[in-house]
Amino acid sequence: MSDRQAKAWAVWLCIPLEEARLLSQASAQAARVFRDFLWSTKDSWTRRRRVVAKAEWTTLGANPRFIVTSLKPERWAAQTLYEDLYCARGDMENRIKILWGG
Repeated sequence: MSDRQAKAWAVWLCIPLEEARLLSQASAQAARVFRDFLWSTKDSWTRRRRVVAKAEWTTLGANPRFIVTSLKPERWAAQTLYEDLYCARGDMENRIKILWGG
């Protein structure tokens, strides 16, 4: 990722992170705000892709995460996609590692 791209992502994420920070302060608990957007690279991708961003604020501070997906927003809202599909997939992969002694 180029410096320009990194700066663009950082600027784009500032508002949702601030929302999450305010929610976290108000509740004294971690807070998450989800957004999605289309992104393209200068050279490595042949087309624009959907990026889902999780702007989370915990007691330790900002904890942003991004996933790139081909799944359509009409079928999968950003929060549902992240929490119900991708987190479940990661959990399953971790359980398989445990079963295989990893």
